[in-house]
Amino acid sequence: MEGEFDYKDIVLGKKYKDAVTGFIGTATAKAEYQFDHPSIQLESMVDGKPAREWYSLPRISRAYV
Repeated sequence: MEGEFDYKDIVLGKKYKDAVTGFIGTATAKAEYQFDHPSIQLESMVDGKPAREWYSLPRISRAYV
């Protein structure tokens, strides 16, 4: 998959991209689960409104914008 790093490698405040939707946003939260992939919340402005979505870690890669 896109993301080839661990949960601990995600730095809040850095930009990441979801491989499926192409959404690029700033990591503002992360959640770790016992029986599933960790999730990362990305936030960005979409059409002048704040948008935030949770994405599974394997779908995430660093965005250099």
